[in-house]
Amino acid sequence: DVADEATRDKAIFYLTTLRRLKLVDAEHLWMLHSIYLTTEDSVERKSVLDELLLQNPKDPLADHLSEALRPQSERQRCSPEYVRTLFDQASDTFDRELLDKLDYRVPRRIAECLEQTQPRGKCFKRALDLGCGTGLVGQAVHPWCNELIGVDLSPGMLEKAAEREIYDALQQADMESFLSTHLHSFEVIFAGDVLIYVGDISALFAAISERLTRNGQFIFSIELCDGPDFRLRPSGRFAHGYDYVVKALEKNGLRVNFEEKI
Repeated sequence: DVADEATRDKAIFYLTTLRRLKLVDAEHLWMLHSIYLTTEDSVERKSVLDELLLQNPKDPLADHLSEALRPQSERQRCSPEYVRTLFDQASDTFDRELLDKLDYRVPRRIAECLEQTQPRGKCFKRALDLGCGTGLVGQAVHPWCNELIGVDLSPGMLEKAAEREIYDALQQADMESFLSTHLHSFEVIFAGDVLIYVGDISALFAAISERLTRNGQFIFSIELCDGPDFRLRPSGRFAHGYDYVVKALEKNGLRVNFEEKI
């Protein structure tokens, strides 16, 4: 509304004035970046991110988001440092932002998928929640799982997930590292809003296939895009072509049994 626009414009004027006077630190620049993100001003976003990288060339957030604004990025996935930093910073407000402000529906849709395809009760002996975050997906699917293990890169998110008391085990690890070293197989593997941080999904799908029991299920969400494979969007999230995902599944002995657009 007008009031919000007026407040935003005042904030931009104040922060850009400080910036011209070279009186801004990283916190001020991130505030300015957040405002430009809401206005979808990619040129100004890139300028702010470049300045952040001048201040700290090793900043994983600025590095990835700057790369995402390149027209033809060749980045294959988000770095572990980016994912860990992003979610450690967001862990305290994560659930409130998603559920209250963004009407986050992925966990509910995954549960509804199970309701349509699985009997009620603990039908999965062992389940894995990849990129479990604060446990939103885990909480939704817990009624179907006898044993539920959560894996995430962010200690802050895992701390919040533990508070739900729904996981039998939680581990801080990269998804592929966990899958390649874990000894047990799973009857179902969940990945809600996880593939948006992985562009090239071939290695991850191969590792998932290796850890699924015979007739095991892989339930996941993706953001779709046009094109032959995947694309890094200005938001910093990866989107995938539908045919690319199906071929990656089929290459690893998996097939699509159920799908739904959200």
